[in-house]
Amino acid sequence: MNDALSHRGFRADVETYINPFAAPDPGFQQVTGKIAEGFDLDGNPKTGGFTSPDGKRGIDNAFYRAMGCAMSYRGVPYQGYLSNRGNDKMLDGMYTMVVRISGNQDPLNDRDAKVEIGYSPDPVVKDATGKVATDYSFRLAKSAQYTALKATIRKGVVETQTVPELHLPAFAWYETNRGEVVFFKGRMRLTLLPDGSLSALLGGYRDYRDIYAKDTFNVPSGGQSRESTYYQNQIGFYYALKRNADGLPDPKTGEKTGISAAYRFLAKPAFVVDPQKPVAIDQPISDDKAERERALFWKAVTTKAISPEPQRRRGPPASPQNPAGQRPAVTAAAGTPAP
Repeated sequence: MNDALSHRGFRADVETYINPFAAPDPGFQQVTGKIAEGFDLDGNPKTGGFTSPDGKRGIDNAFYRAMGCAMSYRGVPYQGYLSNRGNDKMLDGMYTMVVRISGNQDPLNDRDAKVEIGYSPDPVVKDATGKVATDYSFRLAKSAQYTALKATIRKGVVETQTVPELHLPAFAWYETNRGEVVFFKGRMRLTLLPDGSLSALLGGYRDYRDIYAKDTFNVPSGGQSRESTYYQNQIGFYYALKRNADGLPDPKTGEKTGISAAYRFLAKPAFVVDPQKPVAIDQPISDDKAERERALFWKAVTTKAISPEPQRRRGPPASPQNPAGQRPAVTAAAGTPAP
């Protein structure tokens, strides 16, 4: 079944996860409602097509339009399947994301505040119920997966400036799709809550090709698993992202490569500190298969040429008796295909 899912293009030898444009668009169920969280990223209330829950018009969140009906994202807030899976991975120590808000005036009203978001090498501590324990200290890495933004605070609501590139740890559910993510023209809105926690919204434009690549090429679970387990047609997913792209036009072709998106998250009170010595970022384990497939996909979509399928093992798996995984020598009889 796996080979059939990844080979359904115009030619049998074309791997269609790597070359999704080689297969026809099968369609993808999209959101038709008009209410969505997010920001007016382009400053035009007549575009975007969404109104926020509090009545703001011109909300740009095309990623929600494309993916809001997908089974892996549906559910009450913070309880969609991939939300739960990503949160569990963070709680189990795969990565840690921290936010620090600082200023010199009233904590609830400050015209010159600062928001930092980034990676911490310190694992999340869980309480007796398995949730995030509060008031622990976390070091903040500033070499990558990090952004500092100017902000204002009014009545406990923090609004950041818009920055060309907002770098932060990726919301990940596999070892091979964690790392850094970039929101272009990114910004944040954070609401301080009475118990010291906060509720936040982060928005900007993501490169839709990066979204597809991180979702499709993973080990041990890739595109085939997304289709057979989550019932998400990956070719339809690619076309839905491409069709809804609404920002970041390519300077040469004019084709839009960015899709507006918004992520909501909750944070618990903690102490975010600057380490005395620079801390290293635990980079994702490099998996040859996932990285090779992503590289071939990027080559295909940027050159519009078919990328060849990676070489697959044709012999039996390696073993102590056969470390190279070689086939035994055989002689083909008349009328019998050679191995």
